Amino acid sequence: MRIPFLRDQQNVIILDVDGTLVDSNDAHARAWVDAFTEAGVLVDHEQVRRAIGMGGDRLVPHVSGLAEESPEGTRISERRSEIFTTRYLPHVQPFPAVRDLVQRFVDDGFRVVVASSANESELEGLLERAGVADLIEERTSSDDADRSKPDPDIVRAALRRVGVPAHRALMLGDTPYDVQAALRSGVKIVGVESGGWRRQELVGAAEVYQGAAELHERYDWSLFARFRSERQDVAATPPHTIDVHTVALIALGLGGLALLVLAARAFGRRRLAVIDEPVHDRRPGLSARDRERLRHLIEHTS
Repeated sequence: MRIPFLRDQQNVIILDVDGTLVDSNDAHARAWVDAFTEAGVLVDHEQVRRAIGMGGDRLVPHVSGLAEESPEGTRISERRSEIFTTRYLPHVQPFPAVRDLVQRFVDDGFRVVVASSANESELEGLLERAGVADLIEERTSSDDADRSKPDPDIVRAALRRVGVPAHRALMLGDTPYDVQAALRSGVKIVGVESGGWRRQELVGAAEVYQGAAELHERYDWSLFARFRSERQDVAATPPHTIDVHTVALIALGLGGLALLVLAARAFGRRRLAVIDEPVHDRRPGLSARDRERLRHLIEHTS
């Protein structure tokens, strides 16, 4: 029998959204190109597409040379969000089996949290399009981090949001930027190719699947299933426990020590009593008290 301390045993699944849950990476790229074009800035569509997964703070200077915090960079970034939300988001579709996969995470007792490079105003709409908004316990977006992926800020923000250390989390993402952000946070990550990157580009991912559907189909053989088993093992035998038998042995040992202390004190008092007897009463053999008892015994038996 073990008595566990009060401790939350849940592990956490951290989810990227764009390219992982919904087929939105091309839509994001088109929105960026549209916003740059309106501002009279020429950018290469393929370069923009390969930068999707970064936040705007990195993408703008990467594809155009403009500083994102510059007035022009800020206007382009804000316009891109407007274009995406009104022109492209209503047509974004979830990948097959996304709802089933996230539901499996929930059924297995994981806490599910999002770590997305999308801004907060777009994130809820993306989760609605994915059909999983009601299953996601917590959300973190680019608004919660100083720097976007591949810096680890967003993943670390997700860990803080749910209050768990990195080893209690496992991430799912589709870009090299997700992989780098997770690993820099100390979090293991599983990759999917649905966002447009191939497995050889997702170096560092513990496993790579074609998409949510294949992961759901092979779930019982995946890292997520092993992660679930580890969680159940920890829940069955928490690391911070008190074994009742051990407590009993300790109590017995303390009891024995107490008896020894009492015996030592009694012996000490006995020695002091003998020392305190008058010197003239100290004779070889019986003590004065014992000789008096012996005298009374002899008188009563004579």
